[in-house]
Amino acid sequence: MSTHIPRISIVIPTYNRPVEVRKAVCAIQAQSVTDWEVILVNNGSTDCTQEVLDTLASGDARIRVESISRTRAAPARNHGIRCTNPASEFVMLHDDDDWLFPGALDRLLKRADERPDAVLMYGMPLNCDDSGASDETLETAFAARRLAISEQGKVFWMAPDADDTFGNVAIWSPIATFAQVLIRRSALESNGLLIDNFGIADDWDFWLRMSLLGPFARVNELVLYRRFIASNTSNNHALMAPSVMSIRHSLKFGRDLTFAQRRIAAIANAVSPYLFLMWAQRAMANGDIRRGVHLAVVCVKEVLKAQVTWRVLDRDRSFVERYANSVDASDTGFAVH
Repeated sequence: MSTHIPRISIVIPTYNRPVEVRKAVCAIQAQSVTDWEVILVNNGSTDCTQEVLDTLASGDARIRVESISRTRAAPARNHGIRCTNPASEFVMLHDDDDWLFPGALDRLLKRADERPDAVLMYGMPLNCDDSGASDETLETAFAARRLAISEQGKVFWMAPDADDTFGNVAIWSPIATFAQVLIRRSALESNGLLIDNFGIADDWDFWLRMSLLGPFARVNELVLYRRFIASNTSNNHALMAPSVMSIRHSLKFGRDLTFAQRRIAAIANAVSPYLFLMWAQRAMANGDIRRGVHLAVVCVKEVLKAQVTWRVLDRDRSFVERYANSVDASDTGFAVH
């Protein structure tokens, strides 16, 4: 076994996607940055995936294969993390059906070198089909526009290259998927692995915990082709809703937050319906009436859930005025996903 210490450890769990995972690995091998290792986690595949993984590993000493019994996404990712070289500087968690833009690792590493204070660096994802075709642009990509809450309770639009902090991650995750992110291992070790208790929104919980450790440095360039399928689990709002509710509940009652952070979390609960309203408006404008109506219904449900927060914060109603005065209700620049 090689004693070389890679700078980046990349973990790719996969299940029954031999074609997609090969494409993901080939995109990594084509990067200008070559100082990496890839841990391929076969998550109980029942087709030819194991043979494809073995072939990839036999042709590149930087690739290793781990096979486990079928489990959920978070435990599979955690298994892969545990198998990485503990001396590598960065970790990337990579879905098996996404693939990196040329030069993506180079851009993320340069940002990491510029920002040693940042706990992670991330670029922008491009939602696309299997061929990489997309009608999106950098300006309409996921979280191209971000809302944030200051410690004083003011809600504001963030600059495109501004750092992410708890003040905006508490409203909604600015990160669509793992492979757009380069995580500093020292921060990962402080943060801990993914927690499986929160269901399909476990990534948002992970980013929330990371945001309490330090800022996220943004690379305002496209770095990842994100294969977007409406039927994907991450786009199932019926499954997402209880997962999101459990995370918001934990923000209110179950975490060691400062008073200012707890207040931000409470305001975020009240602000979040606005995002669903914007997404509904954008879907309607794009002719997707069914999705627009669905998101409008979700918005109403979010408003009803937020009423609890409004009652809890009844002693401090001034934040309502700041919220109403600081958000332009005509702005629908936030992308729909």
